[in-house]
Amino acid sequence: MNFDEVARITDDMERNEALYQFFNEDERLLSRVGRVEFLTNFTAIQGLLRPQSHILDMGSGTGAYALPLAKEGHKVTAWEPASRNFALLSQKAAAQGSSLRLRQASSLDMAELPDAAYDMVLLFGPLYHLSKAAEQRYTLTQARRVCKPEGNLLISFINHDMVPISETMYRADWFADGDYDKSSLRLANRPFVFFTLEEAKALLESCGLRIERILASDGFAELLHRQLAAMSEESYTNYLRWHAAKCEQAELLGASNHWLFVCRSA
Repeated sequence: MNFDEVARITDDMERNEALYQFFNEDERLLSRVGRVEFLTNFTAIQGLLRPQSHILDMGSGTGAYALPLAKEGHKVTAWEPASRNFALLSQKAAAQGSSLRLRQASSLDMAELPDAAYDMVLLFGPLYHLSKAAEQRYTLTQARRVCKPEGNLLISFINHDMVPISETMYRADWFADGDYDKSSLRLANRPFVFFTLEEAKALLESCGLRIERILASDGFAELLHRQLAAMSEESYTNYLRWHAAKCEQAELLGASNHWLFVCRSA
């Protein structure tokens, strides 16, 4: 299957399963663009953790965050619904002798988890794939329930208004034939689900979460993908430092394909 074929699948879980049969999340995060996102998120995580924190990584993919956090000595529970991702995650965990607690399940199964069990809940994938408002709210309220009152919830969204710009970099006529409503300028939520900044804020606050920080996970990186690939190691290291210093500024938030919201219970 390809992206267009996956986009025609209406059921969110079926679409998620089909997407990750060919979409390589590992490869994405290992690129220089992906490393900007990963390092921004991982630095934010590490700044909030105490030794041996209990962490729930919901929608953990192939373990980009769960595995290094477990290696640091944290007690990590990693759930991932997509079968290919889960198989790769399981293989990596076994190869590393990781202490990860693994389960192939989605955020819609969270009712089985105990109240206030985790110091941190990571939702770096669920809001990319749940198109129904009720399921978005269920995921967020369940995440709030299982997080300790003093704990942190880190939640990622894809920036609706940056997608057309990113797509146009790769296809000049996207604004002629792209998958969006030309009257409302609204993207179709396929194969991913998109939010404006105000929509993401409103959703989080309506679910009883207090937003403490908003970070541009990748900032200008997608726009600069060719330049990042061509940079010397020194230039790239200095770019990462510049991005880290600026990633909460409005200019980078507007240009970023991914946002990271750092939240606590209101």
